[in-house]
Amino acid sequence: MGGCWLSRFLALRRILLGTTVGREIEWLILTELLELPVRQGYRIARKDALAETILASPYIQSVLTKTSKALAAALVPARNHTPQRPGLPDTVPDFLRPGAPS
Repeated sequence: MGGCWLSRFLALRRILLGTTVGREIEWLILTELLELPVRQGYRIARKDALAETILASPYIQSVLTKTSKALAAALVPARNHTPQRPGLPDTVPDFLRPGAPS
């Protein structure tokens, strides 16, 4: 909760003046120093050092590997198994099936 509030608070604050020089300094801080993705007018920077660092974490990699394996196993139907309802594989959760109670 606090992160969302802080994010909105910081996004609404202008640290630098809205001049050409201020925008250039802001661009350089975000793209060269922090290496964050940003769009400023016609310029777009896609480098995201923060995401790369998070994804390089061995813990995050193990969680993503386990999750992807679990998803792959859930999406591959068992051999010689017929679906519960015609036209829908068993891997579709009941709450997503047509006519399921909401």
